[in-house]
Amino acid sequence: MGQIMVGNEQNEGLSTVHEKTEKFEIPFMLIRPFGPFIVKSRLPQELIDDYNEELEKIIKDKNLVKEFDWSPQLVGKVKHELRVPDNLREKYDGYFQALVDAYVKQVVEDPKGRPFKLQTAWFVRQFPGEFNPLHLHTYCTLSSVGYLKLPKNIDKEFKQELESRRPARGHIEFVYGVPQDLNSHSLMIEPVIGDFYIFPRYLLHTVYPFRTPGERRSFSMNVSVKMEEG
Repeated sequence: MGQIMVGNEQNEGLSTVHEKTEKFEIPFMLIRPFGPFIVKSRLPQELIDDYNEELEKIIKDKNLVKEFDWSPQLVGKVKHELRVPDNLREKYDGYFQALVDAYVKQVVEDPKGRPFKLQTAWFVRQFPGEFNPLHLHTYCTLSSVGYLKLPKNIDKEFKQELESRRPARGHIEFVYGVPQDLNSHSLMIEPVIGDFYIFPRYLLHTVYPFRTPGERRSFSMNVSVKMEEG
């Protein structure tokens, strides 16, 4: 009833564009299941490795966990939500700038792109039974999520979910509007390591719990984009 699935092999019909930086060539796809646009891209393996390595360092040190704890700012019912260190975030500013430019060029039809400011970035460590309730983001223009790690055998749970009437476990769901005849109001996405999504900050979304032992690891960012000259 008005739901669209995006999973590991469900990208047919999505337009692919390439955006270049000095270091990366970035493929991305525009997804528009309802009003707002969502951009899907693939994270460079170097970024995935760097982010995972840095997080492992933090979680091994109780003092660092306390220093980078970001959970008081967020709504997630999860084990850890930890701020991404500034030096690591800044290392990939060029990559994220290219993606934001791609989003703006395609959605706003501005060939020049727009300057942006990365406000906050944080890791999310989710374990079985944990979840993120339906919410939106504030004091920014765009938000995002990228997937860094999944439980070893969660693909079996995902396959079982595909056989159900409404797959959800471990997925992120975007919601826009209310159910209507002949109209999509929900986008359900199966997490895949390396997938990265950018979406408007006002787009409601939730992350469902799962059962497979292990960690579902992601990171999110809030970005402010200068939308007008002057």
